[in-house]
Amino acid sequence: MLGRWFHRNINGIEAENLLKEYGQNGSFLIRPSQSTINSYTLSVRCSENTFKHIKIQNNGDNGYEIGEGSNDTFATLAELVDHFIMKETLRDKLDGSILMLKYPLNCIEPTSERYFHGAISGQEAIKLLMDKGRPGSYLVRESRSEPQNYVLCVRCENNRVVHLIINYSDKGYTMHGLNKYLATLDEFINECIRMCPIVDIKDNVVFLKQPLNCSRINVSNFNVRFNELSIESRYKNKNGFSEEFESLQQIDGKFLYERNDGCKQENRTKNRFKTILPFDYNRIKLKDRTNKTNEPSDSDYINANRIQSDESFGKTYLATQGPLVNTCGDFWSMIWQEESQIILMITHEEEKGREKCYRYWPGATKEDDTKSENSYVVVYNNLKITLLKLTKICDDYIVRDFLLTNMTTNETRKIYQYQYLAWSDHGVPENIQNTLDFVENFNKLYKEICESLPRSKTFPLTVHCSAGIGRTGAIIAIDMILDKIKTCGIQCDIDIYKTVCALRAQRSGMIQTEKQYQFLYIAIRNFIQSLSVNLVDSRLMHHTPGNYMTTSTPRTSSLQSISNSHC
Repeated sequence: MLGRWFHRNINGIEAENLLKEYGQNGSFLIRPSQSTINSYTLSVRCSENTFKHIKIQNNGDNGYEIGEGSNDTFATLAELVDHFIMKETLRDKLDGSILMLKYPLNCIEPTSERYFHGAISGQEAIKLLMDKGRPGSYLVRESRSEPQNYVLCVRCENNRVVHLIINYSDKGYTMHGLNKYLATLDEFINECIRMCPIVDIKDNVVFLKQPLNCSRINVSNFNVRFNELSIESRYKNKNGFSEEFESLQQIDGKFLYERNDGCKQENRTKNRFKTILPFDYNRIKLKDRTNKTNEPSDSDYINANRIQSDESFGKTYLATQGPLVNTCGDFWSMIWQEESQIILMITHEEEKGREKCYRYWPGATKEDDTKSENSYVVVYNNLKITLLKLTKICDDYIVRDFLLTNMTTNETRKIYQYQYLAWSDHGVPENIQNTLDFVENFNKLYKEICESLPRSKTFPLTVHCSAGIGRTGAIIAIDMILDKIKTCGIQCDIDIYKTVCALRAQRSGMIQTEKQYQFLYIAIRNFIQSLSVNLVDSRLMHHTPGNYMTTSTPRTSSLQSISNSHC
């Protein structure tokens, strides 16, 4: 996939200035070659004042090769870059030195408008337009065959998708048949809309009626996208958040996974709500209930699903309903079996006079009785739960420390429960910072526990509210996205819409309301804004280069060497 590491309109000196100011050792970018038409240059920062520029030769149908006389050829520029990013090293054939390619230095996108889908392929554009669009729907993507250019993809009345090359140069944006240049991509698209219908070189008649919006957002551009989503669409009387949530509701039918186990007679009394059931394919099965009698109490069923992140660095979660009086034993059996050590409870025991979660732990009889630190004990089956400590962190959440003892084996484990009290059913928290502090607090403990475990071993976070889908889904989505930003930095792309889709494919109905969906955006925005305040420079982490947010740079360089800078 083509990346934002491609800088369309800079020379060698400007590349070095960017790498010096915004990158670190191992940062790199790709730019057009100044000496060879249709070829490119890889610019790499080796040290603070040392840079290398290596020619990437475009051999037409024979693909791309890097350096002179290379034996490695690649079909596209993106494949070449992906190959060396995976290897993380590249040998300079001129002097034999080894170059580290670790951190792509991203450029600013040509527009923040949602019609721009970035680095998707032509086939991906076709699938999007055919699956989600209608005649007249359009999007813009980066060109894979001509990396300096873009492609306007439009679905026509005959249900064909037409791809129109948008030529970009220092003069601006233009296309075949358009006898002028437009300064920005937005101006170009507006001109195309004004000109409609457009007839391409194959005599296809093209109308641009409505954009097919992209939900992917670069973190560095999040605030701009947030403001755009807040504005009512010119095509509908809805803002972008409403449109995205409505789309989520429409695609829910695609997740037609069976939920038969929760409907079985012996399991019906174990569901808090008769219509909110776990998918069969990824539900948690209680192993200690197998090979016993066929009594209903011996069923392996609990209303819980295993939730996994798309990202390799992501956590695993156990999303479950608030326990009932008759499922507390099942709940603790799951905690023991899955070796979960942190429970996130995003509900009160009662709200508006209705039970939301039965008290499955020992201790005081009221949620707000947080002063007692006496040891209380409750037993479910062969598991004994002892309350060791209760701490009121703030008005919004409480932390309870438990000792969980398996009375069969005498093995013990520390379990920590974080109860968030400021999030009502179907509502959203008023104090966003307290929500982020809550997430930061349990993550700090999660990291500490993982570091104490054998190498590479982790454990799932257990998350529940009442039904186990609304507030539960929201806190999991926030945690997943914050993990990605913390790991990949402010230049990474996030996709809240796609994240929620992935959650709903693992437990139906995750994120129940439009308010909860918009709250994801608000929480992520506040997190990113807090980063901006705390950052001394443009970097998020010591290992992640800062965002390049300027379109022009000084042409004066104090660098020691600019050898090969004009290749």
